[in-house]
Amino acid sequence: MKKLYKLILCAFMCMSIIFTCSALISAASKVQKVQNVTVSSVAANKVTLKWKKLSGISGYRVYRYSTNKKKYVYVGKTKKTTYTVSSLYAGKAYKFKVRAYKTKNDKNTYGAYSDTVKGATAPKKVKGLKTTYLGTSNAELSWKKAKGASGYEIFFYDYKKKHYVSVGTTAKTKITVKNLTSNTKYKVKVAAFHKKNGKVYGLKSDSLIFRTILPEIHSISLSKVTKSSYTLNWSAVKGADGYMVYRYNDGWKKVLTTDSKSYTVKNLKPGTAHVYRVRAYKKNGSSYNYGGYSKQITANTIPEAPTGLSLSVVNGAVQLTWKTNGKATGYEISRFNNDRNTWEVIGKTAYDTYTDDKLIKTGNYSYRVRAYVGEDAKYTTPYTATATIFFESSHISESIYGDSVMSQAGVLGFLLDPNEGCFYTSSDPWQRRIGYNAGFDMGASLVTIYIDTVRVKFEYKDKDWMLQFWKGQYGPFFYGAEIGLYNKPKNRDLDHYDCVNDDESILMSMDFYRDGVHKFSRPLNYYWWCTGFVPYSPLVLVPAGTFMTSQARKALRVESRIVPTDADMFDAIVAALESEKVKEEGLDFNCIGDSIYVTYQ
Repeated sequence: MKKLYKLILCAFMCMSIIFTCSALISAASKVQKVQNVTVSSVAANKVTLKWKKLSGISGYRVYRYSTNKKKYVYVGKTKKTTYTVSSLYAGKAYKFKVRAYKTKNDKNTYGAYSDTVKGATAPKKVKGLKTTYLGTSNAELSWKKAKGASGYEIFFYDYKKKHYVSVGTTAKTKITVKNLTSNTKYKVKVAAFHKKNGKVYGLKSDSLIFRTILPEIHSISLSKVTKSSYTLNWSAVKGADGYMVYRYNDGWKKVLTTDSKSYTVKNLKPGTAHVYRVRAYKKNGSSYNYGGYSKQITANTIPEAPTGLSLSVVNGAVQLTWKTNGKATGYEISRFNNDRNTWEVIGKTAYDTYTDDKLIKTGNYSYRVRAYVGEDAKYTTPYTATATIFFESSHISESIYGDSVMSQAGVLGFLLDPNEGCFYTSSDPWQRRIGYNAGFDMGASLVTIYIDTVRVKFEYKDKDWMLQFWKGQYGPFFYGAEIGLYNKPKNRDLDHYDCVNDDESILMSMDFYRDGVHKFSRPLNYYWWCTGFVPYSPLVLVPAGTFMTSQARKALRVESRIVPTDADMFDAIVAALESEKVKEEGLDFNCIGDSIYVTYQ
């Protein structure tokens, strides 16, 4: 019995040893799950993964999730603890898994898949970086769209810290960097990024080096003017090496490079005029950095005195004409004041004619004219011989219109021209502080204003400009016409215009007709808002709806003369008038010399 017991115990111990060894062998042959899989680096078309090393295995297999097949697909294997998945799309999010395997007798045994790891490729490298505008204190940069990007970060090189620093981000492919220093070299790079798996950057662009420009010359003037010479003077530009002077003669041509702040032109004929502009320059190695151009200035030698002054009475005003003898900046008109026994300057004009429409009393009036050079009329010729004419007044009293008409005129800011029998706005009415947008015209009928209008939009001197014409009924008492000149900065998204300032005003005149009958004239002068309005009939309201319909307003005609500031404005306005849209709205025009004659009916 004892012998049997020993045999059973021995067999049990042998079986225990066999089972234990089998378990150990089985445990040794099982492949473990890969741990700590992370993204170690990314590029535009690849993602690199890494993980914790396992012992006793043959290698690792890497899988990427396919959104088309909706499952993980095998992409490659490695014996290392890192693997780069390539041939990916830029700026796209991906999911990956890794599992280990062991090969024995040409048969693989696989471990469990790792936890999912997310990674996103970087956007493509930014290309095509360039400057599209350079100013004295700002620069506009642009570049090509980078595939996979949701935004871009701009880096400027800090020469003191000797590395690039971020100056801003944008979702667009351009940006304006402000608060720069004039005539300064900058180096910039741009990197695309997205936020699909944290903020992921692509490679920075190649560096772009640019230099901000010198400031423009702020003032330019004329001095020492004679019949045969004049001197141009301009303000200094800090940091400039010198200045370049340009004269217009069928195009701008450089006539002088100098380190001086003046230029004297000699041996000219009387009444000779040229247009100039000047800019500063700074030499940087073999290249030049230029400043902005000064404003244009017309330089005249003093002409011979005008002659042949003649006078006539036209439409209740005295019309003066004379013969010019050479180019002048303008002409100064004086009238003798019989009450004060002295000559008084009554106006200036750039032309050889002038209308004195301020006379009220009947009597003899004497005039004389002289030419001048320079906007301040500092240099003048002798006067013409005095000419005298008898004028019989047709002065219209305000009283004939009654209190109602004069009250509305006052509210609207109208002034009475007694010679023309029309009302007009002053040069600086309350409307000037408001500016203009199309909404004003849309709501005009709410205050019994029924008008037709045409807007002529053009670009000039880095601003958006608009020349607008109106005609129609203005409230219960008046009908008439307007011409307005407006502008706004290019970066103003709101379509609201400012009324131009006095320096931007231009020469205009206007004649107004109803059913072919001339109603009034507005003389050629500098205006930002040339207006004229006549009461429908003294003491009688405009019958309801007289000019309410567009068809009825066709009885009104405006003939205007527009004299642009310079050739650039002239060309811009003509181009706008030639557009099909403007032609369809009833504007006809023709050009004579420096003037544009516009008819609106």
